[in-house]
Amino acid sequence: MNYFVMARNSLKKNIGKQTTFIITCIVSSTLYFLYGTLIYNRGRKVAEPTNLLGITLKSSMAIIIIMLGCFIIYSYTSYIRRRSRDFKILMLLGMTKKELIICLLLENLFLMLICVGIGIILGTIFSRFFFILTINYVGSPNLSFSLSKINYIYTLYFFIVLYLFTAKRTGKLIRSIDTLNKVKTSKCKGKMRETMKAVLLMFFIAMAIYTKAKEKQNIHLYAWIVCMLILYVMIFYISKIVMHILRRKNSFYKNNFLLMKQLVRNIEQDDVFIFFLSCAGFLFITYNVFCHVDLFIRYSKHISSQEINIFKFISIFTNIVFCAISSSIMYFKSQMELENTYDYFKKLYMLGMTKEEHKLLIKYRLISVFFTPITLYSIVSIVFITTIEIYMGITIFTEVKIIALSYFFTLYGYNKAKKLYYEINML
Repeated sequence: MNYFVMARNSLKKNIGKQTTFIITCIVSSTLYFLYGTLIYNRGRKVAEPTNLLGITLKSSMAIIIIMLGCFIIYSYTSYIRRRSRDFKILMLLGMTKKELIICLLLENLFLMLICVGIGIILGTIFSRFFFILTINYVGSPNLSFSLSKINYIYTLYFFIVLYLFTAKRTGKLIRSIDTLNKVKTSKCKGKMRETMKAVLLMFFIAMAIYTKAKEKQNIHLYAWIVCMLILYVMIFYISKIVMHILRRKNSFYKNNFLLMKQLVRNIEQDDVFIFFLSCAGFLFITYNVFCHVDLFIRYSKHISSQEINIFKFISIFTNIVFCAISSSIMYFKSQMELENTYDYFKKLYMLGMTKEEHKLLIKYRLISVFFTPITLYSIVSIVFITTIEIYMGITIFTEVKIIALSYFFTLYGYNKAKKLYYEINML
């Protein structure tokens, strides 16, 4: 079996399904290269390693690496699961899982080499414009622009590490197809998940009690743990109680009641996904708030106006990247569910559902998928920041900007997913 020929033919055949993943890799490599231009510039460096500004730029680079890494891996997971039916057909024709994994690893290698090459070319083309725009914003026209080979090397390193992660993910996803004793395994995993949820709940409660008793002078940690506890209980327990109440009635809910039922069902089915995404949003907002409090309130007299402008630029850049990535991840999730949703709506058509009811159900499903995490972490973030404002006697508008930006990108992803789902309304 010639794996190289198979990988090449698979790339040509599945180019339509790979479009989202290809765009994700190209955009991620371009963003990484552009931001690295500020740090690894061979001229007078913006990020000197000895000062506070250099440390902040390096730490923000680490945050961007984590966000872009999660973005690419989740996009890849979405892409592989969309092709699961093709993989099952190949295995029915006699292809083993080991051969399929090798073919996919070669395919991913070709794909990521092409994407990182295009990303580096685009980064090289737009890096000067990005650098000049940044320098003009922060008010340092005397800084010179010069590309460094370190930036190229680190961009390649970044994608080598990501390729290793995707290779590990490929093996796990392919081996999970048509596993034996699936029902029994799922039941055991369900019991383990419920046990872990209960243990984590007890951990949050114990931490809240401990910080209340020991950290009387530090209200920040106590308020943060309580907000995490509120978020955890809302997602894993209150949703189950509400869903149990709604299931007791046999009537078909319409309009707002249908939206509420769909919302609670979404939380119940995708509770782990919603919890992680909500936690990521809450952590990101609290990180920005603490940076705002420390840099612009406590130490504003010890840093220059130029450094403040650079801190603001870092905040704006990371906020845009985070909001765009979170919206894209929810869009990828809707893509992964598209095939199952098509079969589900096909059965509903056979039971007499009209096209108008079909569109209404799609709309409510997507609203619950896209806006549940952002609404939950917005609520707990406002509660947390209001507590900090009352305790410190200050006013913070950071969370308002991030929440507004998140809703903007989420609305864009929702409209894009709605158009995609309406295309299955062909019956």
